Amino acid sequence: LTQRTMGDTELYAMKIIQLLIPYKWSEFWAEYYGSYPKTEAMSSYLGLLAIIGFIILIFALLMHEKNSEKKDVIVLFAKLNVIAVLFATMGGFESIFASFVTGLVRGTNRISIFIAFMSLSTLGILMTRWMKKQNKHSKIWKPICEVLFCALAIFSLYDQVPAGVTGAAAQLQEEKNSDSQFIEKIEASVPEKSMIFQLPYHPYPEGGPVNQMQDYHLFIGFMYSEQLRWSYGGSKGREGDLWYQQTAGMPVKQMIDELKKKGFAGIYVDKRAYDEESFASLDAALKAELDCEPINSANGNLYFYEF
Repeated sequence: LTQRTMGDTELYAMKIIQLLIPYKWSEFWAEYYGSYPKTEAMSSYLGLLAIIGFIILIFALLMHEKNSEKKDVIVLFAKLNVIAVLFATMGGFESIFASFVTGLVRGTNRISIFIAFMSLSTLGILMTRWMKKQNKHSKIWKPICEVLFCALAIFSLYDQVPAGVTGAAAQLQEEKNSDSQFIEKIEASVPEKSMIFQLPYHPYPEGGPVNQMQDYHLFIGFMYSEQLRWSYGGSKGREGDLWYQQTAGMPVKQMIDELKKKGFAGIYVDKRAYDEESFASLDAALKAELDCEPINSANGNLYFYEF
């Protein structure tokens, strides 16, 4: 079974500084961001408007009168907000839970989405109340506030989009087209329900990046095919995973013989996981043993060697 460690729990925990300081400003916080590995937690930035709402929620909790019977949604958000922060923060109650119950629950930086929702909702509620109050004195405030709210919403979206995502739509679409067309070529060349062996061996889940191949890149086959079966994806340490690892480590001729015995239809290779010399050696060995040219993706990342 997949194991979680206390180090994983802390690494993927929420950090308040990352809620408030975006990673795209990392050059100004080089000492801090240089001290930790890059993880998904670095995308937990709330955005400027949500930060304002977050601070309001903290003060709302402090200023709330205990004897007040008024049930205000902002007070509810304030209570939920502090509970989320105390549980999810690095070294918080999540760490206690991981120590004494189970470490399988982790990645609490994702609670930042709920914190952002409560923070933005709080700000929106307060601004709506303010607008209604102003409208009682002058109707001119309504169109002004509507324009202001739209401008703030646009700014908030821009502020929260991580650097590297903005403007990447065309590149991502090109990669998607290349991947899907590549899988279509494989489907056209082998019988339905064929088994495809994938290289390199990559542990699942959380195997981490290998050179230019990112974690879960080997799921491309699953995403674009409904007819084929793939070797990647068995949980680390289980029988299927151990066989996959052992077979991928065999010399090319022995590996091909083993795969043919098991009924595989070919080998899929993600070139991004190899340096140039290693891939050239593997490519030459597969071509020599199979006496065929591979099918490759338009962007040159993926190769398929049919048996």
